[in-house]
Amino acid sequence: MADLDGTRAAVGDQGGDSCGASLAISHFTPPPEPGEIFASSTKQSFGNVAVCQAGKQSILARNVGKGKLAISGICTTGPYPASPSAAVSLVPSGAITLTIVFAPTAAGPAPGTLRITSDDPAVPTLTVTRHLDCSERNG
Repeated sequence: MADLDGTRAAVGDQGGDSCGASLAISHFTPPPEPGEIFASSTKQSFGNVAVCQAGKQSILARNVGKGKLAISGICTTGPYPASPSAAVSLVPSGAITLTIVFAPTAAGPAPGTLRITSDDPAVPTLTVTRHLDCSERNG
């Protein structure tokens, strides 16, 4: 390879062509480490809760990864509202306590799930299964 004045330009090796040339990247920034979600439990049982009574349990969602974890959604199926339900960002080793309440309005089994959606590349949706039986009354 020649410069405008006819002399040879230094590209990679000093051989006849630049096909074997190697390039060094001096300003490479690796991508950030991902967050990693972990839940204190992936199964919950509320036991037997009477109609018109309430049962409450908590789950700890933690970031056990080396980078920030963005939780974009917390949703439930079945009669189990969870709070908080808003998006949240967790720093490494950060945690959030999710409270799940069950207040049955009819007797019988009541299965449900809690889904936590995040930017964890390995587990983008963490599912916690829940189950309880509702009785007509306590006792």
